Amino acid sequence: MSKYTLVQVYTKKGNLLPWYHSQYNHDRGPNTMSTVEYYSKERDIQLLAMFRFENGKCFCKIKCPVNPLPVKGEFEVPSTGAISHFLNVNGWSYKQKFYPRMFE
Repeated sequence: MSKYTLVQVYTKKGNLLPWYHSQYNHDRGPNTMSTVEYYSKERDIQLLAMFRFENGKCFCKIKCPVNPLPVKGEFEVPSTGAISHFLNVNGWSYKQKFYPRMFE
């Protein structure tokens, strides 16, 4: 698998309750009131959209505790702009982009 060559960073105000509930159901895990209160606090949530390009195709992988897409893992997208538009429409704010090769 090729390396990701572009990473776009987005943020959104929200809480981590969706992540918490996906990790811990009512039958297991730390379901105390203080834990629920911690995850329900509003905060800046960061999303990383990682892209790689292969044979004229664009592939994306989202890293975020609250993934707004119904896809897990890597998936093919028409362009980086398509993901950017989807995230902006759904309340995510673009912050920056970087190229992982900057850190080699």
